[in-house]
Amino acid sequence: MPFRIILSVLMTLLSFNAVAIAEEFPLVTLVTENLPPLQYRNQNQELDGYSFDLITAAMAKSKLPYKLDVYPWARSYNLTKNKQDVCIFSIARIPERETMFHWVARLAETNTVIYGLRKSRLNIKTLDDAKNYNVAVIRDDATHLLLLKYGFEEKKNLYIVNNTESLLKLVYTKPEIDLIVADDVTIRYRAKNAGIAMSEFESLVVIENTSLNFHLACNLSTQSIILERLKHGFSAIKKDGTLEQINNKWHDDVGDAYVQ
Repeated sequence: MPFRIILSVLMTLLSFNAVAIAEEFPLVTLVTENLPPLQYRNQNQELDGYSFDLITAAMAKSKLPYKLDVYPWARSYNLTKNKQDVCIFSIARIPERETMFHWVARLAETNTVIYGLRKSRLNIKTLDDAKNYNVAVIRDDATHLLLLKYGFEEKKNLYIVNNTESLLKLVYTKPEIDLIVADDVTIRYRAKNAGIAMSEFESLVVIENTSLNFHLACNLSTQSIILERLKHGFSAIKKDGTLEQINNKWHDDVGDAYVQ
């Protein structure tokens, strides 16, 4: 066979392989919110955080091309629900959401706590006690869905906000808001971002059996190759020690919330 023909066949095969690889690794859109210490913009306005480090390390192992956008929680949540090949982090895995997404990997686990202002001296011991007050939660957040499940009602004792930053400011500046729902890991960072001393708040009720298991989750129409490569990426960072390095780096910030 003449060399020119052999070369032509080889080039054709390489071309087909390149196309196959391109098709095998489609673009993934990652969306998130500002929620330190899990994911946030640092003093250099660069994305940082425990979950961010986990995600970027796993994406590198997955070989998937991706873009990452930061939006208010409600927008990131709705994009992931409605658009193919979009994945969100860090989203709490709760029964109400179980069939709404593909759950790819666990990122962190925290508790669920009702907080109030220390100066208010509220005598709240149970969830039923809290129903006598106005509680602010983030729209479509796990805490929003959780309190609806426990019998709280919007426009009665639930006040809905669209982003994390406004949550603590509301309870601090608006007399009609008595309580917020958050967790022990992120609240001190939320307070710092809001310019409010953490000492102004007190934990009133820890909601039992409602741990917030934060995950990376994807739209239900996400291509199977994306899901497979993402899972491969997380498996790889566990095997090669990257996960342990990230856990050690962020231990002082996330404590026992990190992935084992």
